[in-house]
Amino acid sequence: MFTFSNLRKNLNAFAVFTICLFAYNLTAGDGAEPVIEGSNSSELSVSAPKKRKKKKSSLDFMASSMFDQDIDASADKLSFQGDNIVADGHVVIKYKDIWITADRAIVNIPSKDIEAEGRVTFVKRSTTNQELRYKEYLKLLDDPDIKVIRNGYIMGPTGRQLVDVTIIEEKHSWKGDKASGNLTTGVFDLGELYGHYDAFFIKGGHAERATNGDIEIKDAKMTTCEYIKDNHEHYSITASTIKVWPDDKTRHDRKYMVDADHYNILAYNAVLRFFNVPVFYFPIFYKPAWDHGPGVRFRAGNSSDWGYFVQLKKSFDIPLPPKIYGWPSPTTTATVLSDYYSKRGFGLGAAVKAYTRDSKTKFFMYGIHDNDVDKRKGRMEFPSNRYDLWFSHMNHITPRLDFRGRFEKLSDVNFLHDFFRARSDIDPQPATFMSLEYQFNRLSIGAYARPRVNDFFTVVEKLPEIRLDAPRQELFKGLYYQGEMSFSYMRMKWRDFDYPRSRGGDDLEDYETFRFDSLNMFYYPFKLSKVNFIPRAGIRLTSYSQTSKTKIDTDMLKNYAKVDNPYVDNPSKITNYDSKGGAKFRIAAEFGLEVNTKIYRTWSGVKSAYWALDGLRHVMVPYLNYTYIPEPNIDREHIYYFDDIDRITEQNFIRVGIKNRLQTRRGAYGAQEIYNWATIEHYVDFHFNSFEGNDLGNFGTVVNFQPFPDFSAKMDLLLNLGEANVSRFAPTMEYRINDDWKVFGGYYYQNKYTERPAYSMGSSLTDLTSGTAFEKPYGRNQSVFTGVEFPIIDSKTHGKASIRYNFESAVLDEASFGVTRSLHCWEVGVTYKVRQRKDDMDDWNWEHQFMFTVGLSDVPGFKISAKQEVGGANE
Repeated sequence: MFTFSNLRKNLNAFAVFTICLFAYNLTAGDGAEPVIEGSNSSELSVSAPKKRKKKKSSLDFMASSMFDQDIDASADKLSFQGDNIVADGHVVIKYKDIWITADRAIVNIPSKDIEAEGRVTFVKRSTTNQELRYKEYLKLLDDPDIKVIRNGYIMGPTGRQLVDVTIIEEKHSWKGDKASGNLTTGVFDLGELYGHYDAFFIKGGHAERATNGDIEIKDAKMTTCEYIKDNHEHYSITASTIKVWPDDKTRHDRKYMVDADHYNILAYNAVLRFFNVPVFYFPIFYKPAWDHGPGVRFRAGNSSDWGYFVQLKKSFDIPLPPKIYGWPSPTTTATVLSDYYSKRGFGLGAAVKAYTRDSKTKFFMYGIHDNDVDKRKGRMEFPSNRYDLWFSHMNHITPRLDFRGRFEKLSDVNFLHDFFRARSDIDPQPATFMSLEYQFNRLSIGAYARPRVNDFFTVVEKLPEIRLDAPRQELFKGLYYQGEMSFSYMRMKWRDFDYPRSRGGDDLEDYETFRFDSLNMFYYPFKLSKVNFIPRAGIRLTSYSQTSKTKIDTDMLKNYAKVDNPYVDNPSKITNYDSKGGAKFRIAAEFGLEVNTKIYRTWSGVKSAYWALDGLRHVMVPYLNYTYIPEPNIDREHIYYFDDIDRITEQNFIRVGIKNRLQTRRGAYGAQEIYNWATIEHYVDFHFNSFEGNDLGNFGTVVNFQPFPDFSAKMDLLLNLGEANVSRFAPTMEYRINDDWKVFGGYYYQNKYTERPAYSMGSSLTDLTSGTAFEKPYGRNQSVFTGVEFPIIDSKTHGKASIRYNFESAVLDEASFGVTRSLHCWEVGVTYKVRQRKDDMDDWNWEHQFMFTVGLSDVPGFKISAKQEVGGANE
């Protein structure tokens, strides 16, 4: 290698050079080096080293001892001409992490001026080492922008063969036929330019680089399509002048040629062209450095609810001030939404997400003047001006003090269902709350408030609630305590209806009370032989400032839920709580015993690359859990209902079960962790007090099987032993066979039954139906869903089909079919969905939706979403 940076003006050192040259010629021979694999290499084994075709100039040897190492160079031929070094053939000049390559170059040693010509490139090179699966290795070989050195292969802990590679990635800052400038100042005349800046490729007639790294290109065009090299790009933005400059955060010293990770791009007199046909004019086009690409998502189609629609979404990062009081720079992303629906009108919105080390803040707003809103449904009226506005914030104020809060205001009860269906299905009634919590060493104290912001929702208000929680901890030798205490002002606020009940009758009336609640549980675990015994006893003390003299039983509460339905004018008769019961003090006790043991066996020699097994251990935990809650001293039918605390009643049951875990090791050698390969739990409840003539409870089975990330299977089974029938059966499966094929499906069956509660205040019990302290009725339901993702024609075209059918109603919940095609610079997709829904007349109608989506495939985060939910594109 020939290295130079500070060549002395005194060339009398030529004598030293002669001696060094002689020594070099005595020791030089045919060297060898590792082979750098390109895109045409596919074998797994390491190739034999190849001999150099041509030795470098003998000047290479002397350079390392005579000049500092900031700058070095190599070429086929090197010669001195006065103060200049002339390099010819495969010239490589290295400065920091920038490589300049050319066919020929002249470097003035004192001034560090350089002139390069012939396939001149500025390249930023990064090197990483990775251990890859063979198919991942083959993918790298197909990438023309990287080079791969195969160091060998290793055997993973599961027996899977991995390829040990060194990956060299080169990013062209620019490319041209000629460049002249100064290595110290970084000022260059670049001539014709071809460069790659973030997601954009830029090509121009003439370019200049300033000292601070700014590049100005005349008669330029830019695109995310690599075909610009041959002037065959699918689309481009042409401009009279394009300016490119690095992110200010990378300009630590502007006099050097520092290549940035991200760039600002500013274009003047810009024209958007598709296949060189002008379609739109921009006086100025600007891409900030923090925005890595165009970032616009476009979706269009036709829907029964919306008519023809077009939805646009633009996301970009916002730079904020750097480190404040030792915090890292915050990360903030903003999104702008713009939608048009032929039936509904124009919708506009914005979203902001801001993250720091100790906080998360989110803001969202969206509004539309709805031209096709149903003015009335059930007992509710809907406005034309519809909107959603929400704000959330989480802050770790100190290592022990946390704040969490959320505010959401909606225009009407049905807005999320109409425009953001996926959100509505998960959380149809979003909460507004504030919470402040401080963690002590052995307990936590918190203040919580939940007001009602939207008067068309029914909300249990807490204004406020002060709460203390003590996790399970040892008080004395062998005696453990766990408790919670809360003081709350509780108010049940029923929704406000716009129309009275058509058949008369009373509406639901609000009720309120101060409630003090304290739960204190004590545990005394001990062990006999290999069996664990955990007896427990506890007491719940609940005080109410106000109760009802009128009795409200479970059937009456069910009628409350029916009358509270906003969409149905239900004729059910109701009886409201009164406020004549006075203050009450309620005592509920619990006694219980849990018995368990652990049985396990290990097979260390079990290994399977396919099932990702590195050893296998079976852990079996049989258990027995007895719970007895005597009837509290105050009948629950006189107490206002807010939550399960107010509905506790007698419990007397025993649960017998067994938990099974199949475990293996995962992770690199020396950093392995235990992984649950599969878990299975069976349990059965036996009740000692009758319930509708039935002393037996449920038999439940929960199976989770996920041997590797590409495959997962789950199954829930619930049997009603008293009636000897299946209450619930829900198996699901998902398997990604390879990069192109994925299958998924499931079946859900639910019988009509009333769940027998298995409730405990002091012990955790597996529950498939989310559990409650009082009986819950379930209706009959039976449905199936299945789907597949698959290639079409070739690997660049993919399809996805899915269907969900409800056997009980004999209706199609939803069926969809979509096709996505990856072009060189684009991804385009079409999706068709159809489903059956009831209208206001309770008749079944077909709803259709057709969508067209387009995106830029080379922009990070801009892939077409595989989600198939019906709803807004901006969810």
